Amino acid sequence: MKKKQISEKWSKLEDSLLLQKCNKEKVISSLKSLYDIYEPSLLGWLGGLFDSDIGGFYYSNSARDGEKFFPDIESTGQAIGILEVSGAISSYRDIPESVRSKIACYVCSCEDPQSGYFYNQQWSKEDVDKNYARIGRDSRWAVDLAQMCNFEISCPTVFSKLRSGNTEAIPEYLLSETNFNKYLDSFNWTTDVYHSIHHIASQFDQIRDAGLEKIALNHLTSIQNKETGLFGTEQLDDVTSVKVLEGVVSFFKALNKPIPNAEKIVSYVLSVASRCAAKDMSYFSSVWGVVAKVVRSTIELNGKNGLAEAEKILLDHMQDIENTILYTIEELKRFKKPDGSFSYLEQSSSHMSQGMIIAKENSFEGDVNGTILAVSIPNNIVTLLSLKDDFIPIYSFDDFKMFLKNVE
Repeated sequence: MKKKQISEKWSKLEDSLLLQKCNKEKVISSLKSLYDIYEPSLLGWLGGLFDSDIGGFYYSNSARDGEKFFPDIESTGQAIGILEVSGAISSYRDIPESVRSKIACYVCSCEDPQSGYFYNQQWSKEDVDKNYARIGRDSRWAVDLAQMCNFEISCPTVFSKLRSGNTEAIPEYLLSETNFNKYLDSFNWTTDVYHSIHHIASQFDQIRDAGLEKIALNHLTSIQNKETGLFGTEQLDDVTSVKVLEGVVSFFKALNKPIPNAEKIVSYVLSVASRCAAKDMSYFSSVWGVVAKVVRSTIELNGKNGLAEAEKILLDHMQDIENTILYTIEELKRFKKPDGSFSYLEQSSSHMSQGMIIAKENSFEGDVNGTILAVSIPNNIVTLLSLKDDFIPIYSFDDFKMFLKNVE
């Protein structure tokens, strides 16, 4: 998008109905300060992570430069996702066809034709098969990349197999309601609700395509505290509670189902957001992710009253929203690296991704996981303030040229 068009979007946001009912000048000023954190050099860093021989993106500079590391599917998907969510591209066709075709070859080479799951070459199949979150995310990103880069996956994927009833090489817990209930019961929903929900949310599309979504949704609803909107019976700190909410809300939103006790969830998240010190990028990304998903779900699924209900939720908490924007600005600065990228941990990239080693430990560097979480924040905030599924790009097409230069 051209810079003039971006300027027009700012003017459109200032005229939105919601901002007419609050301190518009303060909100817009804070939001522009947030946008100022993002530098075009981030796109240059991202372009430098592409391996033109293999056809994928590395997780970080230390992964690119280390002999034992390779590009991986999720990092490739997140790299393309960064371009989209930051507004650097207006269409996936803006990415050179030569890059998209190499990504297609790389992704297709990772599929196991028997099971339809996708595996990265740097991790053993045996280890990945034990990690349902890892294999679920990689397989989802593979399918997403096929849509992004406009290519077909030649062999049936695990998702198409589940939809067609082909149970060859499908995990037992996805084959029947009885098996799936036993699988849910195998998790510790009392003292380890965070990891339990994470594993379920990471497999939402497999659960959906196996026809088991109702069981999962009913189970999650059963462990919600109706008074607070929180999930699980254990006493969690606020940071962990917000991350749990992100997993649950994402699950309901992905399955296009109303989020129970939505207003209580928003009230809780915004009331605690700015008093917590984030230990990793996912916390304050989760803050805005939860609120944005709840509001969008309210608008989309609550019929003719949805928009009015969403507006009321936001107006009741507008002071908290203003404070949380200011908080987010200061937190992002802690995670920003000199090359414009963002790290998952404050001082370094996380060398582990879903239980697998992915980069050199304790490296002072940004990573694609932390960066996509960071660049998604303005999108979520603008979506809230405009009450529309729209956003103001962080970057223009002129900025995108830095990405193209380093890819080449």
